[in-house]
Amino acid sequence: MRKSVPIIHTSAALESLKNRGITLNNAIRECVDNSWDWMGDARVLGHAKIRIHLVMNNGRLTVSILDNGQGIADHVEEGTRGEGTPIDVSTSTSIDGLQMALRVGGRIQKPRLAAIGRFGFGLPQSGIALCYDTHTRVYSKTKHGQWRWLDLNVNDMIASITQEHPQPLLDIPTPGEPSQQETPPEWIWTNSGTMVQFNNIHFEKHQVRDLLSYVEELKLELGRVYRYAIEDGLEISISSNTMLQPLKIPPYDPLCQMPASFTSGFGPIDEWETLTIDMDGGSSRPRIIDPSTGQPAQVVMRFVRLDPLRVREHLGVAPSKKKLPAALARKYGFNIDHQGFSLVRGDREIGCNETFGLFSPNQTYRYFRGEVRFPPIVELDRMFGIEPDKAKFRATNQMRGWMQLARQTLKGIAKKTNKAMQGEKKSPTLPPTSQSARPTKNNISRRNMEQHSHRLKERLPPIQPTAADAQLAQIRIDLENGERKQVELSYDQLIQQTELAITRAQQVGDNTEAANAQDRLAELKQNKEWAMKNLDERFSEPAFFRTHEQSHGTTRLLWSHRTDDGFRMVLNNKTEFYNHAYAATEDGSKQRAVFDLLLWAIAYAEANPINSPEMKAFWQRIHPIIAQTADRMLGVLATVEVEEKPAVRRRKSEIASSICEHLGIEKPPELKGSTIPGSFYSNVLQTVNPGQTVEKGKHNSYRAIMESLMKSLKDDKLAVSAEDLSSGATITSIGLEKLENALLRGW
Repeated sequence: MRKSVPIIHTSAALESLKNRGITLNNAIRECVDNSWDWMGDARVLGHAKIRIHLVMNNGRLTVSILDNGQGIADHVEEGTRGEGTPIDVSTSTSIDGLQMALRVGGRIQKPRLAAIGRFGFGLPQSGIALCYDTHTRVYSKTKHGQWRWLDLNVNDMIASITQEHPQPLLDIPTPGEPSQQETPPEWIWTNSGTMVQFNNIHFEKHQVRDLLSYVEELKLELGRVYRYAIEDGLEISISSNTMLQPLKIPPYDPLCQMPASFTSGFGPIDEWETLTIDMDGGSSRPRIIDPSTGQPAQVVMRFVRLDPLRVREHLGVAPSKKKLPAALARKYGFNIDHQGFSLVRGDREIGCNETFGLFSPNQTYRYFRGEVRFPPIVELDRMFGIEPDKAKFRATNQMRGWMQLARQTLKGIAKKTNKAMQGEKKSPTLPPTSQSARPTKNNISRRNMEQHSHRLKERLPPIQPTAADAQLAQIRIDLENGERKQVELSYDQLIQQTELAITRAQQVGDNTEAANAQDRLAELKQNKEWAMKNLDERFSEPAFFRTHEQSHGTTRLLWSHRTDDGFRMVLNNKTEFYNHAYAATEDGSKQRAVFDLLLWAIAYAEANPINSPEMKAFWQRIHPIIAQTADRMLGVLATVEVEEKPAVRRRKSEIASSICEHLGIEKPPELKGSTIPGSFYSNVLQTVNPGQTVEKGKHNSYRAIMESLMKSLKDDKLAVSAEDLSSGATITSIGLEKLENALLRGW
């Protein structure tokens, strides 16, 4: 007997969904995406909340994701393409929004223009993958509706299949709200919200061995992925049956600029000028309008550089350590595997650690952080090759080509970072305010210069002191004690931060991190003892000139003092000159030595006790003038632009491969030189305009393709010009890029 059959075999299709590789973290992010998109009034009023609650019982894990958003629509009208439109009242053709939300292939029209949940596995796919043998339950309530719930239970649906009803059916939602046992601690329902429960997930699906460790990993991941949403007011918290109270997730900012992020303590020392790629139709770029602004869409690339010493200080790592401990380097991304850009679509991170072919990971980029951010627009999604799971992407060759201008910026960052890391290797085992006593070859360090400064006494005009010896000695003692206190305070802060890190690690049960922090604490205490001893040794050595550093909130560069043992200069380490000129040189370098000699000369001239009133007034006037002039000059230097090299033109084969990827057709074979076979143009023509035939020849095929696209897009600029065609009966790179841009716009 011959008959028509369904194109999808129900049981086999559900079985295939189970094995799609959806992880627990995929499912959690999918739910958070949906919650944030459907937050409604809670987002506008600034009290949007999402809770992830974990319950482990005999190896089975139940995960609940709750929100106080606007709830899943009570009624939706299904369109011809499977998308449901929310309506206010039930009709004869409408279905419950819960049924649409749990229906494979079903989706409800989002209220937000720039929704982050366009991509994703979807709630039903996540539920089937994690709870194939158990069930997923969704509770929801809208502002004017009642609580109701619906289960996605694959076993029950398959068991209900009969000849009369050959397809698995979702039940009608049941009235009822989450029980007190199901509701996590300290969660209070408002007049609307949703709760998704993935019940009794098997270990082979959740792979969580230690709940507290998983909470810590999830905190970092969600804090990074949703950092912009959290900064915008979203509160995400995690709780479990082993935690005493919920844990609020702070933003985790790779660029180290959000104040609430732990990484802000790394503090970028440089933020380089952003690179903006405007989708305005110029320079082979398509014209793409951002619907949220009405202006051409922009892809924005940002670059920051971190200071190695500041990173060490914030992590409580002693300067004597040759490198960051492996566990910390891995956790906070200071290793080769975590270098590169994060890719942000709207206010949600899609991926991280991406080079986009702009550099090869190495130690030079350890302290570089970058971000590529673009608005959630379909055309840009295609250009970045974002896959449905929002965990993978592959930028097209065309997009990578537009990014090539960033290479010059990255070279500048690498150069500065390399210099900073060399200083890190040479740095002493104490804060920058003290100097190491360990000699090096050709050492002209501050301490070494101080030791030999008596030789300057013979060449300088003599200055006789006017104060008593006891008074001069007290000035020297006060300056030395001030530096001792500063070094001691620097170490005490590091010790306090490390002790706090130990407490945090113990609270979450991270024994490895606690042990590492204990080692750092012991080393810090030992280094503090050595640093104080080193200072005592340094101050016991006679010095005609000596440099001290202090922090002052003025623009004055330095202060001069005459003591019983020579001259003392107090350098203000809060000025622009100190931060961008003096500190940019390395201790022991010739550049630093020249700076010190010049500053000592100023200090010597100013400290002469027999200066006339006019000379004293001169020094009072000249200090702010020097500071202001230095600040202005440094400001001009910071804005000097490096001439960027033009982007390298892409090969024809790269453009052709990009077109094939976009159209889903076979790539042309690799041919010698830059030749693209005529079969490529024939295949493109048959894809764009099936059945059309033209006379043999690449030019003829190309003209036919562009004419079809010109009619389809109603754009006369796509007309074939002389620069598109070469004299050798082939198509130029410009012509291929024009074809690629047109296809990206409308195919």
